[in-house]
Amino acid sequence: MKRNSLTAIMLSISILGSALAENPKLHDSLSRLEPGKDVDVIVRFRVTPTDADLSYYSKYGRHNAELSTIRSSAMTVKSDRLAVLAEDPNVEYIAPDSPVHATTFTGGPDYGWMTALDITNNFGTAAYDGTGVGVAILDSGLRAAQDQLQNSAGTASRILYLGNFVTTQNQKTTNDLYGHGTHVAGIIGSDGSRSIGANFTYWIRGIAPNANLISLRVLDSTGSGQDSWVISAIQTAIQLKSQYNIRVMNLSLGRPVTGPCAQDPLCQAIQQAWNAGIVVVVAAGNDGRNNSAGTKGYGTISAPGNSPYAITVGAVNGVGTLSRADDKITSYFPT
Repeated sequence: MKRNSLTAIMLSISILGSALAENPKLHDSLSRLEPGKDVDVIVRFRVTPTDADLSYYSKYGRHNAELSTIRSSAMTVKSDRLAVLAEDPNVEYIAPDSPVHATTFTGGPDYGWMTALDITNNFGTAAYDGTGVGVAILDSGLRAAQDQLQNSAGTASRILYLGNFVTTQNQKTTNDLYGHGTHVAGIIGSDGSRSIGANFTYWIRGIAPNANLISLRVLDSTGSGQDSWVISAIQTAIQLKSQYNIRVMNLSLGRPVTGPCAQDPLCQAIQQAWNAGIVVVVAAGNDGRNNSAGTKGYGTISAPGNSPYAITVGAVNGVGTLSRADDKITSYFPT
C-alpha cells in the first residue's frame, strides 16, 4: 500500500474517532466515561414520548421520571449505551442529571425566620404584603411547626401545599431536614410575630408577610439535589398555578454552568415556568468574591441563574449605612 493511501486511511479513522468522541447530541461530560458505569442523565426528545416509547427506551436503561414540560425523561443509562441511545432519531440531546446545592447557609433546621429588610416604611402595611399571591418555594422543604406563617387573623396556616421530589429512599418527607427551606420561607413570608413585643427594638419580618406558600422539596438533608428533582417540581408548580394563584417561584439553589443555556435542562424548565406566567426568582450564587479563576467574581453566576427568563438575585454588603456609596460585594466565599 502506498504511503499516501495509508496516511489518508489513518486520517479518516482519526476524524471518525473524533466525531464519535464529540457527539453533538451528548453533553461533553458524557463523551468520555469509563465503560459500564451507571450514569444519571436527562434525555430530551424531539417529540414527547408516549408510554409505549418509554417502554421501548427501557432497553437502554432505567426510566426515573417523566419531565414532559421539557419533552424529556430522567434515566439511568450505562455509559457505553449513551452513544447508541443518542443515535435514535427522536433523541434531541442527552445531558447529565447534575447535582444541585442550596446557596451558602450557616444555619440549621431551627435557624428561625429572618429578613434583612422591612419594607413597611416604604410601601405601607397592606398594599404589598402578598395577600392572595402564591409563592412556590423549591428548596429543602418546611419544618413541621410554622407558627409565623399564619394568616393575618392568626387562624390558619398560609402553607397551602407541601410536596416532595427527593427520591432517596430514606428522605421521602416534606419536612425540612436541612433548614435552608425554612430559612428562605421566613425571608419570603414570615409575619415577624416572634420579634414583636417589649423585648424587641424592631420588627423582623418577611418581604410578603401575607403571601401563601407552596413548598416543593427538592433538596435533601445535606442541602443537595438533582436537576431532575428540580425540574419535576417546576412542572408541578406550573400545574398548580391556577389552583393556588402561583405568581412567583423561588429557587435559592444552583450548580455550575456547564454549557449553553439553550441546551441546559434546568434553564429550559425555567423558560416553561416563565411561559406559564410565573415570575421566576433565582439565586445568583454566593461566589461574587470567588477569584479562584482570576476573574474577580465575573462568570460565577450559577445555573439556572444564567437563564434570561429568570430574575437573578445577588447581594451587597451595606456596611451598616443607608448610603449606597460605600456598598461592596458581600463575601460568602473563604478569602
